[in-house]
Amino acid sequence: MNWVEKGQAPDAVTTWQASPQQHNSFGQPVGAGGKGPVKTGPVQAEKPSLKEHPDMKLETIPANAASRPVYPYPQYAVWNGKGDVKQAASYVPKTLPVVNAHYDWAGSGFYQPYQFSN
Repeated sequence: MNWVEKGQAPDAVTTWQASPQQHNSFGQPVGAGGKGPVKTGPVQAEKPSLKEHPDMKLETIPANAASRPVYPYPQYAVWNGKGDVKQAASYVPKTLPVVNAHYDWAGSGFYQPYQFSN
């Protein structure tokens, strides 16, 4: 809530392994019946009805699902050497040893910054 209401981003976001029933190795949400990605829209004040939105499907996280923290760049998750490697609590942030101001990337020659005109 602090992120939305006060602009205070969390130190990390925890992610979980997808449920085996999803048949999705990346953990991306899918619509009911495997109809593709879940459609998103504006934030709603009330919980949306599944009858009104048949493409939405509630997913539960299995009790034994692996979890990992995701840290803001230039940090990344590193196992602390003690806990369960499948639990996010066993990871700490580590900062990249070198952080470049610019990285070349495939397709960078096609990118042209937008020029505003008066």
